Amino acid sequence: MDTSLVSPDLDVDLDLDLGLPSPDEPMLAARAATEPDVAASALSVEGLDIRATSLRGAHHEILGQPRQDAFGLLEGDGWIALGVADGVGSCRYSELGSVAALRGCLPALLDVVAGSSSDLDITAVTEPGRALIAEVGARHGVDGKDLSTTLTVAAVRTAPDPDGRRRCLVVMAGDSPVFVVDPEGAWSRISPEERG
Repeated sequence: MDTSLVSPDLDVDLDLDLGLPSPDEPMLAARAATEPDVAASALSVEGLDIRATSLRGAHHEILGQPRQDAFGLLEGDGWIALGVADGVGSCRYSELGSVAALRGCLPALLDVVAGSSSDLDITAVTEPGRALIAEVGARHGVDGKDLSTTLTVAAVRTAPDPDGRRRCLVVMAGDSPVFVVDPEGAWSRISPEERG
């Protein structure tokens, strides 16, 4: 499947020198200095407008910690895969886990909706992200728990159905809520209340 990357966060180098095994805080400040405080991207396809922005929070800035969340937009054949991964703040390298989760899951989601995957189970989408997180952890000698993140990904059909609606598949792991905004600007929650 031909895919087009339109996300700055998915270009992050997962081979960063983490400064291990030293747990010194200056290493965190050095990582924070190499990560942008703001990442933003936009995509418009067949009347579908997608905007994504990620901003390092004030608390992380004060502590010299990096922006721990990431987003990704990936355009495939007839579908857009988009996702948000919110790194767990108590986990030392969650910003790398966020990027790894998206880098693994977004292409897998496009495979699932394109029908090239015979397994429509949620693990067909999430397992590639888990595997990449484990690989990054092993490469750096870091426990995978230190790379923990939430994950919400969605695939949206680029062409609308005859009634103007677009088909969408959402996969969630964690507590990030999901909303749909209609053309009039009204927000409707589509994720379960107990999930975030």
